[in-house]
Amino acid sequence: MLLFAEDKGRCPFSSPPDWIAPSKPAARTKPPFEDAEYVGEARVRFVVSDKGYVCIAQVTQSLNEQADAKALAAVERWRFTPTVQAGRPVPAISAVSFFYWRDPKGHVVATHVITPLSSLP
Repeated sequence: MLLFAEDKGRCPFSSPPDWIAPSKPAARTKPPFEDAEYVGEARVRFVVSDKGYVCIAQVTQSLNEQADAKALAAVERWRFTPTVQAGRPVPAISAVSFFYWRDPKGHVVATHVITPLSSLP
């Protein structure tokens, strides 16, 4: 079942059946600068509506509450070009891995990798 979220397009009413299935980890990105120390990863799986808005997002791999909250907030602000099937835009599932790094001064920087997973009928 799909619902319309405001004017943000069609979005599944509930999570797809394979929502909680573990996704394949993305390859870790290169450090964003020399001497960066790897801190960890937070992974978010999300659904993009047929209008390109993120309408459902869920942390599937947690790093800590603060990193998870920042990852969700970032994903919910993003806009995408909708997936097209048979000439029509359709909702689609994607995942993103946020890799957190610490510089020599202790500042934390995040890089990310987005992985398209599938489209929804």
